[in-house]
Amino acid sequence: MSFLNLANYYLLSIFMIGLILVIQKGKVYVNLEIFWVIAFLISFLVLDYFINDSNSIYRVAIWTMMYFAGNYIMFENDKGDKLIPLYMLALSFGFLVHAFLSVYFTPPYIGRGRYIYDFWTMNLKNATHIGAWCIPIVSLLTFSVNNKSKLIKAIVLLGNILVLIINFEIGQRTAIFIICIMLLYTLYKKLTSSLRNMIKTLVVLLLIIMVIFIVYYLNFFGLKEFVQQSILYQRLVLQGFSLKEEPRFQRQLYAVSHFGDSFFGGYAIRSQVGQLHNLWLDLYDMVGFLPFLFIVLFMISNIRNLFKIVKNKYVTHDLKNALVGWFLCLLLQFNFEPVLEYGDGKIFGAYLFICGCINSYKYIMGRKPLLSKPI
Repeated sequence: MSFLNLANYYLLSIFMIGLILVIQKGKVYVNLEIFWVIAFLISFLVLDYFINDSNSIYRVAIWTMMYFAGNYIMFENDKGDKLIPLYMLALSFGFLVHAFLSVYFTPPYIGRGRYIYDFWTMNLKNATHIGAWCIPIVSLLTFSVNNKSKLIKAIVLLGNILVLIINFEIGQRTAIFIICIMLLYTLYKKLTSSLRNMIKTLVVLLLIIMVIFIVYYLNFFGLKEFVQQSILYQRLVLQGFSLKEEPRFQRQLYAVSHFGDSFFGGYAIRSQVGQLHNLWLDLYDMVGFLPFLFIVLFMISNIRNLFKIVKNKYVTHDLKNALVGWFLCLLLQFNFEPVLEYGDGKIFGAYLFICGCINSYKYIMGRKPLLSKPI
């Protein structure tokens, strides 16, 4: 085990001790959502050990720490409108830097871009693993476009350009698909806000499309060569793409049609068709129905919290845009990638952190009329 990995365990021990102290002092709101997440974490840990003979204590500790840290940070904190989007940005930027460094320092002859060395551990990982770390920064597109801060706009814009470069290089389609979804959502928000914004957005969009076309057609900065020589171009254009023939969808359809085979987990479905690339189906196949049920109930609670915040007229548009983008992107990613297993589930840990934040923030939000005017 490397020094960095040992450091992770030492830091994790310190955080877990802090978590116990926080709970003892009553610095978290106790509600049904916390029951669901604790039930999921305990059932996952126990069943994974007894069914699969696997020790998931590190992953479960990270998830526990992240969720309760989010709850604690927002406890009686009326600055969530500003802080939660900044936490998202910090988490997203960290994942993106990790992905960039991993791709940048991997020699080009390693697996033709389909395998990448993790920058921190130097373990060889599948490109889908690295591509998954690019998704969180994409979720902030709508938030950044409508934000007044030029610095935030620049960070998110450059981050998404970097996401495009990374995913063209490693041939990942999921990030490109989610970027398209977020661009459409951002465009929808702009077009429906006001007539002036609609005209301005259409003009800017037309100019951007024209510039991209000219730059690509004339091969400025070697863009055309970069695109046509990329792994993504080969996968989408040269090899072709068919939704019906996509292996992950075929596996997921098989899993749904054989749902009863893995009621008690144990990878009964994966042993037949391979990894399912879906958080809920992979979880069900791994540890069975009980943790699957708890995570579904937990995520229903998350979405209810999201709707409460979005409908509240005292919550800023920045926070609403950030949260809707975050949940939209990550829930889409959960449909396409086994995020419970990537990087010891750190992407899922980031999701839990924000869920913890809004689980506490909704109580402060209820008192917002005393603190601010409606928007």
